[in-house]
Order: sequence, then structure tokens, then C-alpha cells
Amino acid sequence: MKVQIVGSHMCPGCREILEEMKKRNVEVDFVNILEDFPSLKYYLMLREQEDCYAEIRKQALQSDYPENGRLGIPCMILPDGRKFLDMDEAIAALGAK
Repeated sequence: MKVQIVGSHMCPGCREILEEMKKRNVEVDFVNILEDFPSLKYYLMLREQEDCYAEIRKQALQSDYPENGRLGIPCMILPDGRKFLDMDEAIAALGAK
């Protein structure tokens, strides 16, 4: 089973989920959004189109977003296409398979 994780090595949450997947021997396809333009565009497409980002899109409209809003990474994409922004939910979904 391979899980795609969209994020950045600069993000503490991304580093945490990568470590957790390693502990669980889950193969990871890591899309580093700061590595190149195609990866950044892929992330922006997810953020604009996917339901899991609805709350993030609302936060981005607030004046305090630069200081207090979430970027929306890591995003965990399971082999069946389900997407999660919450690590615990993603791990629980992996265990349910």
C-alpha cells in the first residue's frame, strides 16, 4: 500500500506524518510542494477543488490568515483516493482497510 503525502519538509506536521508512516512500514509517495512548480500546482489544485479543504479556503478569507490560518498540509491521499488533512483520521482509515 502506498500513501501519497502532499507537504513540505519545513512543516512540522509533515515531518511527523512521514515519521509515523515509516514506523508503520507504510510506503509513501511524498510530493514536496516547495521542490518544483508542478508539485506546487498539484497542491494548489487540491486546495481549490477538494472538499477536505473547504475550511482552509474559508480561513484564507480572514484578515488574520497570514498569522493564524492553516496552509492545509500535510494532505494524506490513500490508495482509494480518500483525502485527509488530519493525521489521526488518515491513520484510522488506513487501519480500517
